[in-house]
Amino acid sequence: MIRQSTRQGSDKKARNIESAHRTRLAEQQKEATAARVRLDCAEVLTCHECEKLLNADKALRKDQYVFCTQKCAATWGKARTMPSLKDFLENRFLPDAETRHKAKPATYRYYKQSSDMIKRSRVAPCGWMN
Repeated sequence: MIRQSTRQGSDKKARNIESAHRTRLAEQQKEATAARVRLDCAEVLTCHECEKLLNADKALRKDQYVFCTQKCAATWGKARTMPSLKDFLENRFLPDAETRHKAKPATYRYYKQSSDMIKRSRVAPCGWMN
């Protein structure tokens, strides 16, 4: 039994979401059964990176994650590394703020000045977000 919120105020919407979720679960179960027959194994797992079904005996495990190949494991690790605060501000936040606030140069200037102050602080270079 699974209990979780659909975050809907309407009973009808919540039931529709529940129905779609049950359908997805049934489809996943059918796919897993077909994969067990195809791979001739007792248990199949899903690769966290490419989401392929694979033989559980041949799975590559890294921490609590399961991968089909070393390549998938390496890709997963690179894609989920947290940037430092300084890198985030320079490479993500400021470019986004510049495009979002093209019509309001004072707003972008405010964000740029604030970001510069944060980058000069002791917090930004220490990598506390890594």
